[in-house]
Amino acid sequence: MQQPETGKPAQKSVEIAESPTRSADFANSANAANLEPIHWDFSPGEGGQSGLVLSVPQGDVELHPGDVLVAFAQDGSRRYWGPYVVGQTQLPFWNAERSEWQLLIQP
Repeated sequence: MQQPETGKPAQKSVEIAESPTRSADFANSANAANLEPIHWDFSPGEGGQSGLVLSVPQGDVELHPGDVLVAFAQDGSRRYWGPYVVGQTQLPFWNAERSEWQLLIQP
């Protein structure tokens, strides 16, 4: 993942709700040429204290302006968080001190 303005490597940190949750990253059309949507599944409360760093087997995850992030509960409650559009919504936000994107998911 890279911070768009500088291209520096970055991480994405997510705090998860108290139900089974899926977080998804969809590239916008300008960046999606060779990309499939990415998703991660989490157990209830997983990462609740310190967050989670997300990664993919192929290497770094990159966020670009216009990418869409969504999280939704998998407990049948139909709760969801987002959509969050990188560079257009308040979340995710760039934490320059830690060189990572952060998305806090609150119940």
